[in-house]
Amino acid sequence: MRLKISSSVTALLIVLSIGCDADPRRGSVKGRVTVDGTPLQHGRIEFVPTGGTSGPVAGGVIVDGHYHIRRDKGPVVGKNRVEVNGSVKTDEPKPYPPEDSERTEFLTPEDLYQIRGVRPLEFEPEVPMEADIQAGANVLDFPLRSK
Repeated sequence: MRLKISSSVTALLIVLSIGCDADPRRGSVKGRVTVDGTPLQHGRIEFVPTGGTSGPVAGGVIVDGHYHIRRDKGPVVGKNRVEVNGSVKTDEPKPYPPEDSERTEFLTPEDLYQIRGVRPLEFEPEVPMEADIQAGANVLDFPLRSK
């Protein structure tokens, strides 16, 4: 048995499949984030529309210094402020509860950092933390300096 599909239904399916993939107001973005020349092991990067650009905030994870945000979830075309959050390794993780405390109920952020052997990333950008996102593919690297 042969199925016949009308030409108008076929045209509609083609338009829908093209339209779903190409949002001209967004771009894909990928690149590297380094701190003092070393790849940031774990973190998050966000692109926040600014300076007359409007739309949703786009973000993704940073793993081993690399990040990639697909176009369908990417930043909006135009000027975006870039925000990077992450942590850097310190010395060996410390036991919980801290040896000098009898506290066992609540973990503070400082406790979590000590247990994990990391500290919050404190940095000064080596380049402006802004990006002019273009439709299509964008490659943006962000070298950071620790304070």
